[in-house]
Formats: sequence, C-alpha cells, structure tokens
Amino acid sequence: MGIKNLSKLLAKIAPTCRRERVVADYAGQRLVIDTPIYMWKFASTTNGNPLRCFRDQLREFRMHGITPTYVFDGPAAPAKLEEVARRRKQRIGTRNAMFCARQQYLSMRQSKSMVTRSQIRELSTAKQKYEKLRRRVQSVPTRAHYNGLRQFLKEQEVTFIEAEGDAEKVCAELVGSGEADAVVTDDYDALVYLCTLAGGSGKMVIGINRPVVVEYDVADMLQEIQFDSPKFVDMCILSGCDFCSKIGGVACNRAFQLVAEHGNIENILENLDTEKFSVPEVFDYAAARGQFGVGGGLTH
Repeated sequence: MGIKNLSKLLAKIAPTCRRERVVADYAGQRLVIDTPIYMWKFASTTNGNPLRCFRDQLREFRMHGITPTYVFDGPAAPAKLEEVARRRKQRIGTRNAMFCARQQYLSMRQSKSMVTRSQIRELSTAKQKYEKLRRRVQSVPTRAHYNGLRQFLKEQEVTFIEAEGDAEKVCAELVGSGEADAVVTDDYDALVYLCTLAGGSGKMVIGINRPVVVEYDVADMLQEIQFDSPKFVDMCILSGCDFCSKIGGVACNRAFQLVAEHGNIENILENLDTEKFSVPEVFDYAAARGQFGVGGGLTH
C-alpha cells in the first residue's frame, strides 16, 4: 500500500518538509480523512471494533474545533485490480489457515494422550498459532464496519463522501480546490496526488490517532529535492506503487538517482543497464501516471 519506503527516502533527501505536530495545532481547520486507512488500523488495534476509535477521533476533533470530512473508497481503478486481487487472495489464505489451525488445536486439546510436557508444549504452540491467525482475520474490516461508520457519521451530522475511486485521490482534490486544509492519511500515495491534483502544494498529516503527528508540506518537499510534480510521480512509480509492476533492482533511493539524472521514465529505460536491472514484461507506467493525474509520454 502506498509508495514503498518513501518516508525513509524523504527523511534523507528532504528532511525539512517533515514536521512534528499535535492535533491541537489544527484547531479550527478543515481536515479531510482517508477513511479506509484508519478503518484498517482501528480494526486491527481493537480486534474488530473500529467504530470505538472513530468515536474517540471525532470527539478529539470537536474538542479542537476541527471540521472533518470522511472519504470512503469507491471501486478500484483498473490499474489497481491486480493488486486488489493479490490482497484478496492473501486474505482468503489467512482465513483458510486459521480454520486449519483451529481444527488442529481442537483436535489436540480433545486428545486423551496429551500427558507429557512435550505434548503440552505442542498444544500451547498450536493454540498460539490459532489465536494469532484469528486476530489477523478479525482485524480485516467488513462491510458491516463501513456501514456502521456511515450510520454513526449521519447521526453526528458529519460530512462524508463516497469516492469514485481511491479515497486519498479525492482528499487531494479537496485540498487542491481549497475545500480542505490538509489530508489526513497514513498512505503516502496522498503525497503524489497532492503533487498533481493540488498543484504541487498542500499538506499531508500522518498518525492522527497518535499523541504526536507528522506533517508533510508538499511545496517544501518539491523545492528541497528540486523536482517538479511529473518527476516526483515518476520517482514514486519506479519506487513501487499499487498501479503497475516495477523494475527489478530499483528501490526508492535508486529511483531518486535515476530520475535526477535522466528526468523521466522514458529516458531511464533508454539508458538502463539491463544486466543490473530487469524491466518487467508488462511495465505500464503510463497507466500509473494516469491514475496519479499525469499524462503519459512526458518529457522534462
């Protein structure tokens, strides 16, 4: 999810764009919330009761006079369908593994031959394995969780939006149009969307549920690394995103170096050392650019 290792890269190449804040610093502001990312986090930390955390979050917002707008995901973009399918397969695998672990644990517990210390240790290990998988399955948000949150927001007269695609994309658009002051998310895709859909400006706030939050200023980031928005998008695509496969051997640091030297993906592909780096058979970076709000075939 998001851009692989982007936070680590920015800490090195653009440290001044990152600032520590507290929620009170946003008093009186309009924050637009990437709802799915917090639904996943809250479902995980509460063992399947995320609404409790959303209640606490809204209470804190109101304490500081913050006006939130919650944005829900819509259908996945075509460029993301492969990644969505991979995640769904992974979740099904986890659920099946949980059922198998449960069956093994119950079978061992019911066995009359569990008398030795070794057998008791095996039973304890089987129980721990089952409980770990059960917690992972419970931490996956369900449709009922999302519907419950919608009903809660209606009752509290809090604005929420159903996006046509990714929630963080709509969040960036709202900042770009001046309808919100900052995007609240833990997904670094939002930085890319702010580059393109908010004119290379705007702020992203990470960790709103923690005592100290981290704020990224997009304009400061681009100025510090001396990239325009299209270059930053290309760097993020090369680093690894959800919208296309990536070049083998190219991680975030290398992606930054390549874009700084060659300007765009087209030029990089023309000059790439194919003995060191492997270009996938299908590398539809133009589709990823389109998803992030940039046209294909760019020159810089």
